[in-house]
Amino acid sequence: MVTFMTSDTLSKLYITKDTYFLNLSSFKMGFQRVNLAPPYECTSLEPKLFDMMYAKFILENNIVFMELMNIIVPVFEGKSIVILITMGDGWDVITESLQKFLQQRYNIISTICYNPEDYEYGQEVIMNKSSLYNFEQDRKRFLNLFVMENGEDIVKKSIITNDNISKYF
Repeated sequence: MVTFMTSDTLSKLYITKDTYFLNLSSFKMGFQRVNLAPPYECTSLEPKLFDMMYAKFILENNIVFMELMNIIVPVFEGKSIVILITMGDGWDVITESLQKFLQQRYNIISTICYNPEDYEYGQEVIMNKSSLYNFEQDRKRFLNLFVMENGEDIVKKSIITNDNISKYF
């Protein structure tokens, strides 16, 4: 389950299950930041054009792609993800576009919680053939990028496996 919410909504919830917290655009400190915001002001573009530009930005930029994997790998490991966001100031367009990207590429249907009651209606991720294929291709790309950044010794020592890949985020 992937849920977007403000830190104010999070402060009103008591989450007991295995949940992974990330910070996309919230000003709340203490949560791992995922840097998926485009570096230029383009949120005023027509929505369909922005969605295409944003998907290209994520997939063609290795650093941003590796940030995306902070969301994707835990989801495919069965963890729930809460992504902290800020409403307004152009962030709504980015959050909405990220939601569309997650749904189209990985079949992850996420929700935005505007109040604590919304959290109960989050949907579990149902993987299909296409989403599994995309995940496997992206996981291979991530491993290659990780090796380039950290050296082959890590892979030779079998530190990174399918079972423990998420601890390297």
